[in-house]
Amino acid sequence: MPKTPETFGSNGGEKNKRYYERGNVLSPYFRQLKQYPLLQAEEEASLGAIILKVSEPMHALLNQLEEARSEAKKNGFTLEDEAAIEKLEGEIRELESNAAWKQASNTLAVSNLRLVILIARKYHGSTMEDRIQAGNEGLMQAVQMFDYRRGYRFSTYASWWIRHHIMRHIQNHGRNVRIPVHRSDHSAVVKKCEDQLWQKLARKPTMEEIHKELFRRVEMLEMEPEDADAAANIQDQKPFVRHKNGSATRLKEAKRTAKTTQRIEDLLNLTKPEMSLNQTIGDDGKHDFLELLTYGQQSPFEGPDENIIKQQQKDFIARVLACLTPREKMVIERYVYNDNGEVLQNIGDSIGLTRERIRQIKVTALHKMRTYCKRMRLAEPTFEELV
Repeated sequence: MPKTPETFGSNGGEKNKRYYERGNVLSPYFRQLKQYPLLQAEEEASLGAIILKVSEPMHALLNQLEEARSEAKKNGFTLEDEAAIEKLEGEIRELESNAAWKQASNTLAVSNLRLVILIARKYHGSTMEDRIQAGNEGLMQAVQMFDYRRGYRFSTYASWWIRHHIMRHIQNHGRNVRIPVHRSDHSAVVKKCEDQLWQKLARKPTMEEIHKELFRRVEMLEMEPEDADAAANIQDQKPFVRHKNGSATRLKEAKRTAKTTQRIEDLLNLTKPEMSLNQTIGDDGKHDFLELLTYGQQSPFEGPDENIIKQQQKDFIARVLACLTPREKMVIERYVYNDNGEVLQNIGDSIGLTRERIRQIKVTALHKMRTYCKRMRLAEPTFEELV
């Protein structure tokens, strides 16, 4: 069970007490939690019995309501469907107005708020306030799902819900660029495999080695326990440890995602921390990464995104110009894509052709470029704006 500052041991009592009473925005919240005593097993069982009397029929009604809404959507929301939905919603509101259920749920929740703090302290990736708020949401869900008849304490059951909500909050809001949850799980599996190989080989493993090890683990997972241990002994390793169902599922899904070494590299890149362009560099702290990226540029307002767009345009133009003859390419480059575009007469004088012939070469080259873009299903550049 979670401990209050008064019940901490003599060795670490002062340190943990200072955490609760330090001068920050959470200090009033921590001090307020002291007035809620911890519950004994008998008290949790009595509160759980009161909650269970309401939560069980409420869950049944919620399932019926979801089925009724799905059926009504198929039928086009007839009068009978609307009456059935309204009746179920009325029964749910009647259960929610039960005073004893509200009091028991509130008592069980506030008595375990310190458990949320102790679990939230173990995670990083967002502010402590946000982690506590997410953990409290998991605690409230655990209160409604708790079944005292199974014989375990409420803190044991609620810890899973609290950790689940905190981890989901970090995955959804811990990064500026959100990564899907399944991608985060797959990248964590591949990262763990890389760390274990690094420890075993005493060097950074290659993408091929990680790919081979990931497939080997899935193959051993699908073996019988005796065969997996035998295969591990042949390779001079420890006996193969079989994963729980959830870990095994994530491992198999990660294998399907990481089909190639490029996919593995992409998953590993997801685990790298983000870096802000406004992060200061140097001992003096007067410069940031954005200044370093834009150093030497003519325009102070030209950022790295403009440079990337320009580079992509240059690569696209190089692909399209490859379909032209050397003479056509020279005419297009000098007339269209040079910063100081030359007139047709000057181009013709330099290579000994007339202005009209240069104009014909230009028209033919532009037609070839448009045809190439259509054939390769590329976005056609706006040549008319450049000419």
